[in-house]
Amino acid sequence: ADLDIDGATDIGAAIVDADLFIVDDGAGGTNRKVTASRIKTYAGGGKVLQVQSAKFSSETTVTSTTATATEITDQITCSADDSKVLVLVSMAAKMYEGSGTANTGRIILYRDIDSAGYGAIYGDETAYVSVGGWDAGTEVSTIQPFCLAYLDSPASDAAVDYKIYIRLDVSSASGSNITTGSSNMDSTITLMEIGA
Repeated sequence: ADLDIDGATDIGAAIVDADLFIVDDGAGGTNRKVTASRIKTYAGGGKVLQVQSAKFSSETTVTSTTATATEITDQITCSADDSKVLVLVSMAAKMYEGSGTANTGRIILYRDIDSAGYGAIYGDETAYVSVGGWDAGTEVSTIQPFCLAYLDSPASDAAVDYKIYIRLDVSSASGSNITTGSSNMDSTITLMEIGA
């Protein structure tokens, strides 16, 4: 049937992903329907489609080599499964080296897709807070700012959680610990969906 579109009546509501548009398929005169979500994905290539952000002021201290979750976490649900997620973390970190052996601590980015379980995706070998070369029993005198940027490809349009974990490198350094967060410096995590 013919379409009669005069634009006289506004939709009167926000456009949602399930709304339908009519397009001319290949400029051949054949009208077809398309959802708003497909148009959004098509037009969003390389663009920031949404931003989620959270901040925290609490501290987490770890005294072992077992990766332990901090409270620095946020969740994002991408509009398409080929979107990427840019993860930005800004936080405070502090190391204390115990007796016996010098130590370092690691700050690791974990990811959980659709509540399937957390797994490390960045930082276990490349991003860490280091006080290497300092004597055992020495504490960093000031809180060190730490920043992390990682472009992830979760390949999912389900909910994705990102969380910071921390751990020590050396278990034999008695009394060593790593602390993230500070009441004097908020820690933030920002998640940006980037269209394919």
